[in-house]
Amino acid sequence: MAQVAAYHRPQDLDGAIELLARPGRTALAGGTVLNADREPPAIEVVDLQAIGLDGIEPAGPDRVRLGAMVTLDRVAGGADGLIPGWLADLARAELPSTLRTLATVGGTVAAGGGESALLVGLLAADAAVEVADRSTAAAAAAAGGGRPLADVLASGLAPGSIVTAVTVDVAGTGAVATTGRTPADVPIVAAVAVVSADASTRLALGGVASQPVLADPADPTARLDPPGDFRGSADYRRHLAEVLSARALEAAHG
Repeated sequence: MAQVAAYHRPQDLDGAIELLARPGRTALAGGTVLNADREPPAIEVVDLQAIGLDGIEPAGPDRVRLGAMVTLDRVAGGADGLIPGWLADLARAELPSTLRTLATVGGTVAAGGGESALLVGLLAADAAVEVADRSTAAAAAAAGGGRPLADVLASGLAPGSIVTAVTVDVAGTGAVATTGRTPADVPIVAAVAVVSADASTRLALGGVASQPVLADPADPTARLDPPGDFRGSADYRRHLAEVLSARALEAAHG
């Protein structure tokens, strides 16, 4: 468990940004990632619970805005019909129920886990990540917009910045295909395909790189160089990516 040297609980986004601007401080969302660290340094945590980042609301005719502090359990519940079923299923499979009530959308994005099936789904859902820091006024951060999730995963977050929300396309038809050692295991490879309202297709893969990636629906394994481990060699993962992509694309196109 993380060694907490100091605890801060700001009451608004500006206060959180100011606190995180100082070295040695870490944002605390659900705490599942911090508590998973076996040998962490002593840190000061900035608890984001009180700054109003837990809303779920429409963000235009085809998109939904998920506040960074929305728990995976709420996403898994479908948020009163705002979350498509395939994305809710991915949130439900991401963690055990005891951790889903703690883990958050923003924390999942910030962690950038290469094996996160939910991140694969967010990528396929054309997710955009809203981020605030000292160079970004809180009002501007709350207004919307954001960086493509693919860019955030590739480059990471700047020190002192806070994920404030994630917006996703909910108008398309999505399909998921995964392979794991057991049905409850983290997928060795995951493929998620989404056919959007304008008939364009997005395909995202997990388990084939250090973070989930977007793939070409016409050639899903192009330029893939998956890492191998005890669960599957590079060749096996590449084969799974090809097979699972075909399944997900076929299902998404109906």
